[in-house]
Amino acid sequence: MSVENPINIIIDVLKQHPEGLTISSIAEKSGLHRHTSRKYVNELISKGEIVQRFVGVAKLCYLSCNGENKIEKKGFLQRFNIRLIFSVVFIVLLISGFVISAYASDSLNETNNVSNTSPITSSMILNDSNISRIIEAMIENASNQTVENSDSLVSTNNISIDNSTTILNDSNISQIIENISEQIENISLNNTNQIVHAKLDTNLEYPQKITRGEIFTVKIYIANIGYAIAKNIVANLQLPEGFEFVSSSSDCDKLNPSESCISEIMIASYTSANLGNRDFKIVVNYEE
Repeated sequence: MSVENPINIIIDVLKQHPEGLTISSIAEKSGLHRHTSRKYVNELISKGEIVQRFVGVAKLCYLSCNGENKIEKKGFLQRFNIRLIFSVVFIVLLISGFVISAYASDSLNETNNVSNTSPITSSMILNDSNISRIIEAMIENASNQTVENSDSLVSTNNISIDNSTTILNDSNISQIIENISEQIENISLNNTNQIVHAKLDTNLEYPQKITRGEIFTVKIYIANIGYAIAKNIVANLQLPEGFEFVSSSSDCDKLNPSESCISEIMIASYTSANLGNRDFKIVVNYEE
């Protein structure tokens, strides 16, 4: 005949009396000897499963949160860890989706966007088959991530989740991120779907105050904001009546994407010039 563990007897008695009991009351209600009750109560206090408080002159024993809510806390941690790993997978997939959408937008847009730091080349293009294949592979990789559980497994949409408190580790998360990163790096790029062009942006600078009969300098700033090389660049300035060209110099001949140059033109104003009319127009010709 087996004898029930005194510790379990004491815990059961305290569960039935959440208002707290003295050691003498515990001994009386549990049927244990008073010294035996005191011994095991002190042992449970050292483990943090029982706490003692003075209520008046009485010293009452209560089950602590660790003793009373051990199962509830374990269940909460299990649910928290399950939600946490689902959140990690979802965030990684969401970020990957944004990356794919950004690449797809560049390939489907008929006009080129300006980039001052890293121009987009003709190789940065996706097609529909590539996008579909990448998304399917990412979903398959994420769905096949399995974390083994020593107690029980919760299976949701073919994803096996560990139900213990040590569900996540660096290798699990790193493997998920690594698999999705490989899919992004292995994108098949198509170089024939779109032709890129050079695009020149111009800006004119001249003195705000001009005197009749004066010779002044007009600067033309030219920048290539397109994605191809612009060659044989020629900047022409159309002058209003009362002004004439004196000389010009230019360092603009060929511009790579994101490069710029300056063309300087010396202009003289007639004494009869209408200084209020400064309608200078720039015409830039170039080849690709």
